[in-house]
Amino acid sequence: MQKWRHACLLKKRLTNSVNWKSDKGITLVELLASLAILSVVILLAGSVHLFGQRQFISQTESASQANNMSYALSVMSRDLRKEEGETVTVSDGGTKITTGTGLIFAYNGSEILKNGSTLIDSVSSMTVKKNSEDSIEIKIESQSPQSQTRTYKTTIYFRR
Repeated sequence: MQKWRHACLLKKRLTNSVNWKSDKGITLVELLASLAILSVVILLAGSVHLFGQRQFISQTESASQANNMSYALSVMSRDLRKEEGETVTVSDGGTKITTGTGLIFAYNGSEILKNGSTLIDSVSSMTVKKNSEDSIEIKIESQSPQSQTRTYKTTIYFRR
């Protein structure tokens, strides 16, 4: 009985090892399929990453632009409110503001200058309109290749 059992187990081991050896490795078709799937996943991940970078750059530029325009308008408002309305004059077709104390705000090309030094840049236009002796309206349009053109405006009322 022992011999028969030994022979049966030996035959079972041989058949298992033969089947095991035939399943060893992967075929060329399986390798190509897995490479194709992996390349699609990498392509999608790369495109998502590039889209995120473009969005980050655009939003950073837009936020910087908004900060610069807001800063320029606040400086102009603060300085012009100290003046009396009668001493403030608008010239050069609405691109230059001159005060009685010698303060000058001017649009020059793509910059807004305060007494000859650059206050902000990347400006596409500045228009100033004096409504009456007690108010002045300033409108600034931004220019940037990374973000949309935006318009910022304020109305400054002078003290009497």
